[in-house]
Amino acid sequence: MILSNRPFLTRPLTSSQRLLNGGLWALSGKMITLPLSIVFTSLLTRLLSPEAMGQYVFIQSIVTAASTVALLGLSQTAVRAIAGAVGNQQWPMVENNIRNVIQWAVVGIGVSAVLLASGNSYLHLPTYLHLLLIIWGVIFAIQKILAELLRSFHDVRGAALTADGTIGGLITYIFATGGVLAFWLKGQNLSLNQTLLIIVSGGLLSVLWATRTLIVTLSHYKFRLHLWTKLPSSTFLWLALPLFVHDITTILSNQAGIWVLEANSTSSELALFGVAARLVALIVVPLSVVNGFVAPTIAELFQKGETRQLEKILRMLATLSSAPAWMAFGIFLLFGRAVLGFMFGTYYEEASYLLLILTFGSVINVSAGSCGLTLIMTGHQQKLMLISIISGITTLGATLLFARWYGALGVALAVTTNLIAKNLVMLVITKRCTGIWTQIALNPRYYLVYRQTNTGSHS
Repeated sequence: MILSNRPFLTRPLTSSQRLLNGGLWALSGKMITLPLSIVFTSLLTRLLSPEAMGQYVFIQSIVTAASTVALLGLSQTAVRAIAGAVGNQQWPMVENNIRNVIQWAVVGIGVSAVLLASGNSYLHLPTYLHLLLIIWGVIFAIQKILAELLRSFHDVRGAALTADGTIGGLITYIFATGGVLAFWLKGQNLSLNQTLLIIVSGGLLSVLWATRTLIVTLSHYKFRLHLWTKLPSSTFLWLALPLFVHDITTILSNQAGIWVLEANSTSSELALFGVAARLVALIVVPLSVVNGFVAPTIAELFQKGETRQLEKILRMLATLSSAPAWMAFGIFLLFGRAVLGFMFGTYYEEASYLLLILTFGSVINVSAGSCGLTLIMTGHQQKLMLISIISGITTLGATLLFARWYGALGVALAVTTNLIAKNLVMLVITKRCTGIWTQIALNPRYYLVYRQTNTGSHS
């Protein structure tokens, strides 16, 4: 490999400048993606029957799970390894880490595609729909890995445009929303096949843009990556293994309700649950914005021993991101049925109880802050893996049991209870392992009296 001694940046940004710049881009991306995602889902509920909408919810869930398998835990590993090496100006290590991420991503995407291709005996989808599912799963995985590589170089703008939502990034949402809106304005019917084709086309456009952006970034740093001159490092994959297990069990926790309902209930009931979950996803948007730009900062400040400054940043961000979450919970408590009817149609008013239960769990999740991300970025991914395994198993068991008794309502209760328990455990473990609290801090004196001292606690 050929590597220059220095990158193109002669005056690197400080941590505060990167936080501000990244936060502005992450917030801007979400402020645009958020209404687009609502408009997109709202149009689908009006153009697709409840049965077709339920099938779409299930397919999207499968694609999300498949892309998680394809990443092999590389997403946060890439950010931690590359950003940490960039922060310490270890340029040969930066190049080596990039090469390993790309090589293992190719392997993971190939494995995921094979699993999707051979899984239709369980999915029971028409051939054309199954093919679109496979293509969407591959494109979505590529979007995610490209976004994480861009994020590793603090390019939060590129990450937001590439993969920052449930169907892709801002580029995908603009294309998909525009395509579905065109059908609605013309009064034409929209099939599920056409819906997936529109999403896939937007995702492909996003991949092309992100690939070009990453090539430009690497050329500015004067990296010349000869990707296949060496085999991928098994050590690198071993480092990603705990995160892979965490990601898989997290997907199990998040998607178990959909899979259980798909197997035990009607597509119409699954549509109600899916729409409620789609609206609840808005609750965690502020926290996802924070996690979208703060990950490299956590890795850098912890390595430098600036844990007190890091705790202040994380708790301040948790407090700011939880305020709109609690406001949304109050709105859904008082006007949830009306909100659902206005946004998705009168049929979906029946999901008001599901909305309220799922919202409460998400509010607690946001209030706990970036505890899971902090464990990852400080090298305690094994503990997070264990927590996730236990949470995934209990969530699946609880949803299977409660779905038989109470249907979608029972699934919502099971998912919410396990989400709250998982966040409380992560919060305590993060404090024990790093000496850092990440939850909200409502006392203003915490910020006013704070003195920037380093504890150096890296236990």
